[in-house]
Amino acid sequence: MVRQIIDIQSDVAVHTPFNSDQLIVEISESNLTLIVRIGNSTKVDALEVFDFDPANDDWFDVFYFARNSSNILSRGYNATKIFFNLPEVVLVPNSLFDINHINDYVEAIHGSTGNNITKSEKVGTSPDINVVYRIGKSLFDMIHSNFMMVDTEHVYTSFIKRAINSPYSAGTFLKVQFYHHQMVVALVQYGKLQIVQSFSFTVSDDVVYHLLNLSEQFNVSISQTDVELSGIIDEKATPYMHIKKLFAKVFFESTEHTAEFTKANEEYPDYYFLPYLKLVV
Repeated sequence: MVRQIIDIQSDVAVHTPFNSDQLIVEISESNLTLIVRIGNSTKVDALEVFDFDPANDDWFDVFYFARNSSNILSRGYNATKIFFNLPEVVLVPNSLFDINHINDYVEAIHGSTGNNITKSEKVGTSPDINVVYRIGKSLFDMIHSNFMMVDTEHVYTSFIKRAINSPYSAGTFLKVQFYHHQMVVALVQYGKLQIVQSFSFTVSDDVVYHLLNLSEQFNVSISQTDVELSGIIDEKATPYMHIKKLFAKVFFESTEHTAEFTKANEEYPDYYFLPYLKLVV
């Protein structure tokens, strides 16, 4: 069943049916997020998040529900930026990358499935990394039938760059972005990316298990590992308390150089929507 779990609307008054605002969409396996960026600014007018069960809801169901429930989609946009937060993704060093083999990279790790569209983009680091990912044809078609002037990117692309460029990456550093029942984690050691991966979770213990398991796989000491958090996590909840007890230093990502809502939202802490607001800058 598709349901809306977050709905933030600003006090910005009347918009014409087609305006200079940009629609930003993030798509994961179980969430559809809609964000309105005002013109070329870093101001966010509205944010809506829809949650669904991929086992029971197909992409037609998701977009149909959003179209009928969303205030954001009640008006049109001349440009749309789509961010994919999908797990079928592979990182390929630029020195080994061949655009003619992008399907082979994904199939070697995730296997061969039905009808897909495979895309790639460079992170922009030195040495550079290519993010190669695939999208189901049904989702690809649904996007292009619902939105105009579509540009696409994988969430990993900017996430990796921010992790590598973080001042904390000089040591051992875990960067974690929380979503509704999902998190994206990057491990950086001495300025070098070791891994970036998405994890689904249903209970708080899953979060701690994944972080400890990742630390064990790469033989890093949790007592010497800094952890930066952002997104949908509560300071007073079990996952945060466990992480804070286990790791050397735990802190929330800075809100500097981040988009802002046009209307203050005192109900939520600053870090809560950072994974979405970072898509706007």
